[in-house]
Amino acid sequence: MAGNKGYEFEREIEVALMGLRRQLRGAPLFSRTRRVPASGAMEGAKGDVCTELDFLSAFGQLMVECKHHKPRTQGKSISIEKAWLDKLREEAEGESRVPVFAFRLKTGTSGMNFKGDQHGNGANTRWMCLPLGEFVRLLEYTRDLYDRVAELESTPPELPETSGYGDACRSCRRELDGATRDVERALRRVRGALGG
Repeated sequence: MAGNKGYEFEREIEVALMGLRRQLRGAPLFSRTRRVPASGAMEGAKGDVCTELDFLSAFGQLMVECKHHKPRTQGKSISIEKAWLDKLREEAEGESRVPVFAFRLKTGTSGMNFKGDQHGNGANTRWMCLPLGEFVRLLEYTRDLYDRVAELESTPPELPETSGYGDACRSCRRELDGATRDVERALRRVRGALGG
């Protein structure tokens, strides 16, 4: 894709995020994480990658803007323009998404090596950045999930007493208690008939 030098990087981000839920490219476009074709070149095409991940529904889906190094820097640096960040924030807020700025510094390796290796290639050349407020919100969201899991693991489940389930459970308990009494009475009659 000579016309879009950022395509490879956008595709890497798309694949990494799709992999979180094993989403397939053949799935309907707006039901999965997707690369936005011609983003920035067409009216309404906002962000380079937009997520559709169920576990982000309470936090917020992401709008990712991808940038890669400029050839004149030989992959050693990238300048981040405030205008890019302002545009990303405005577009993300307009679609109720969380803005994420992704950039890549070029190294001697290519391909989708997200973990990196001992030589510093791979993941450390690809960065995902959030505004501070969103980063703190992400940590709070993670903390709340962690606390909820810990609470569920440490306390036995209780049946709700005021919901329809609680009423249904009380009704089942009454029926079970009644059936138990009936069985006990029947056993006493059988024992009495047998002389026991």
